[in-house]
Amino acid sequence: PPVDLPGFRQDHPRLPFPTPAEMARVRTEGQAWLGQMRRLAADEGASAPTLYAAAVMEVFEPGSQDLARRHAQLMQLRVHWRGHEQVRPLAVAYDWLHDRWTPAQREQLRGKLAEGCEHVANFIRQERLSPYNVVLYNAPFQALVACAVALYRDDPRGEPLMRFTHDLWKHRVLPAWRECGDIRPIIKRLNAIPRHGVHRQQRTGLGSELLELREYVPGDPPKSIAWKA
Repeated sequence: PPVDLPGFRQDHPRLPFPTPAEMARVRTEGQAWLGQMRRLAADEGASAPTLYAAAVMEVFEPGSQDLARRHAQLMQLRVHWRGHEQVRPLAVAYDWLHDRWTPAQREQLRGKLAEGCEHVANFIRQERLSPYNVVLYNAPFQALVACAVALYRDDPRGEPLMRFTHDLWKHRVLPAWRECGDIRPIIKRLNAIPRHGVHRQQRTGLGSELLELREYVPGDPPKSIAWKA
């Protein structure tokens, strides 16, 4: 279905971006992390972690990176498996450094990012990843959101990707997370459930058999209401 995002930020950067105050705080209190990013960015290799660190350091230390070389390395990334490891630096580099790329470089990065985003979307479709499995689901889903936000309205391919991402979030991921409530205490238990067979869970789930009756709480799904009670 069409996506209605009236408050969507058109200008870049669109992804969460550090404010000047946050950058100053990182320089003061986050020297260990910043040093790790600096060491990764100093590597001339083309691994996904190195390219992500290079984008970060170009923000914290403008002019520290050879953007022509980093652009060529981003274009050579091979998106594989879940795709999130490669899509993450592509989305961040395109969005955070948007105004530092030439028009031709931006166009090429949009094409590469669209390719990566479609790979992640197809992986989620084909593998039917469960949003209850936070460890397996979060990384691909976060990469999908990042590239959809970065591409939307910048490239024709961004529209169907945003429609898929928005529908996935609204009708699959968000309801599952709302059902779980505070999801952190149950992450380990949910991810430890074997994939096959019937297993007794230690928490109430969804099913067709009546377990108990209670008063209606706003937000309860209509299909769980016992209308005749």
